Amino acid sequence: MKIKQLKQEVYQLTFTKTTKQLKIKKPELTKGRDLRRKDSWISIYSTFKLIDDFQQDQVSQAVSTKHGFKLIDKHSNFTDLLNNVNALGSLCKTIESKIDNLSS
Repeated sequence: MKIKQLKQEVYQLTFTKTTKQLKIKKPELTKGRDLRRKDSWISIYSTFKLIDDFQQDQVSQAVSTKHGFKLIDKHSNFTDLLNNVNALGSLCKTIESKIDNLSS
């Protein structure tokens, strides 16, 4: 991957548009790095992806535990799928309720 592509990926993942914004919003990723070098961008990208993937896993596990989702695989049955649909409905109602509370 070229440095320009790496930068664009990092900007997209961090919701920034420039290196200056990245330094302000995510100083922990840029501190001590020479942002003119490709290896610095690879390191930033790898670090951010690792942290982001970990956080997504944590959120996913929390949602699964709280709302009763079950991982579906080839050994799952139709009841597992229906339970997930019901859990999703419950999650949507919870989110709607929280949105209503915020807008009140």
